[in-house]
Amino acid sequence: MSFSNSSSVTTNTGGQRITKVKMENPDLIGNLSNEIKIMILSKLSIDEAVRCSVLSKRWEGLWKEISHMELNVKTMVKPFTQLLQSRKARTFPDFGAIAPPMVKSVSGCNSLVIMMILATHSGAMSSCRIKHFEKSLAFGDVECWVHILVESKKGLKDLSLESMPHCEELTDKIVSDEHTFLPSFLHGVFECLSSLELINYTLNSCLPFEECNKLKKLTMKRIYLDDGTLSGILKNCVVLENFNLLESTGFERLIIVKSTLRVLQLQALCVDEIQLCCNNLEVLLLESVICAVKNVSISSPYLKTFHSYSNSMYAKMLSVENGKSIMKTHEVLAHCSGLVVFRNKNQSSNSSKYGDYSHPISKLWQRRELCYCIGQKLKCVYIRGFRGKEQEVEFGKYLITKATMMKRITLICSSDSKEAAEKLLSLPMASGNLSINLILNGNNPMEEFVEHQNRLNL
Repeated sequence: MSFSNSSSVTTNTGGQRITKVKMENPDLIGNLSNEIKIMILSKLSIDEAVRCSVLSKRWEGLWKEISHMELNVKTMVKPFTQLLQSRKARTFPDFGAIAPPMVKSVSGCNSLVIMMILATHSGAMSSCRIKHFEKSLAFGDVECWVHILVESKKGLKDLSLESMPHCEELTDKIVSDEHTFLPSFLHGVFECLSSLELINYTLNSCLPFEECNKLKKLTMKRIYLDDGTLSGILKNCVVLENFNLLESTGFERLIIVKSTLRVLQLQALCVDEIQLCCNNLEVLLLESVICAVKNVSISSPYLKTFHSYSNSMYAKMLSVENGKSIMKTHEVLAHCSGLVVFRNKNQSSNSSKYGDYSHPISKLWQRRELCYCIGQKLKCVYIRGFRGKEQEVEFGKYLITKATMMKRITLICSSDSKEAAEKLLSLPMASGNLSINLILNGNNPMEEFVEHQNRLNL
């Protein structure tokens, strides 16, 4: 880096002395304030942030003040783990017999490095993400890191923990089952957090969530837990507003009765029963949920946004393994009490009977009573993957002729379903402000981008 800004050259021309000043490029990065440099370092992983200390003396030690810390043991001890793997075939032909002590040494190295980093950090930390090997749970390392964070970093609000297979271990299981190593977090260890993310763990107790009076966002992905643990966690999180339960197993019933909840995402779950009673819920996202529709009950009178997808490959494998089918969107709609924005992606309907309806499925929307939210609140509908099937057409007719506050309906369809979509354009509209946009094929990204912006402006 250059610290001088100019240099001068003196020449003699015709007895006159002329001085030319040559300006050098200013050191813009080096002249940044420490606050901006720390903000930049907070966007990097911890190993990258520490390496920035070699740029110049102005950057040295600034990583100790970062507000967000990203710890990934795969990158922090990668040379050592690669050495172990490279020696497996040549030096240790019977590596399986001595793997435990070797694994323990690697885990100890991880723990020592992370402990040193946490002890060296002296700034105010607001968020932290730790990705560790699964074997670290066997030696209590993860619990120790979390304890240090919550005790020494009083400003910590957001925490993300992810367990990874050690040394790229592979598994023959399609669907994750109960893990070998269980975390033993202290009682109420998460009480100071406002956001928590847990990925790839087995939880057998709700005690770490005791007195979680500040936790507003909870994400659990690939978690194995039973019904009692799940119920206890939700009960302890008294102000929870955003709950995401993804690709998790072990529980048979999903019962959520919570008036504080505003955003709920359920993805790739297989359960026997779903009961949602969330009076203030505004956003509901259901992606590839496996459950008999007759056992689904959703009560959310103030729901504003509803998304329904069935694209999860994990859920499709889960469906095959359990011999059950993923819920269809029109089945979910029959049990949902309030929508303002409905989005349907790659979802087709069938003409079979379902539930306890005595009339044919083709008459479902004709006979269905008009609910208040569709008649008086629904403003925008976006249907992608419209194929012109019976229930899709009937649902379109129902919206066009019943929704009095509707402003825009967008249909993205193929040329094969163009005729069925065009027939909807001639229907009498309940709303005088309704515009129906028909996009063929959906291959034009600019058209979809413009439509997306229009939906956001509604």
